[in-house]
Amino acid sequence: AAVAVAMRHLGWLIIAGAAAAAAIQGIALDWLLNTMLTPATGYGDAFVGAFRALLPVPVLAGAALLSFARIIRLGAAMDDEIKATV
Repeated sequence: AAVAVAMRHLGWLIIAGAAAAAAIQGIALDWLLNTMLTPATGYGDAFVGAFRALLPVPVLAGAALLSFARIIRLGAAMDDEIKATV
């Protein structure tokens, strides 16, 4: 059960970290473009593009970890039930 809890926490950490990294990268790119090109002009596509580019792969990895954590948790519960039966 401890492994399932650790996997669940790691899955959520990956998902939240990917979202935070994409947001920070988008803000940094917007800030860089504002300082280099024209002042006070927003580049919102750079922010949305970062979410589209950086988010899908880590979110899939996090979702896979969450799914495996649930499978392991259910397997551990079934194993405990079998041990109690025998």
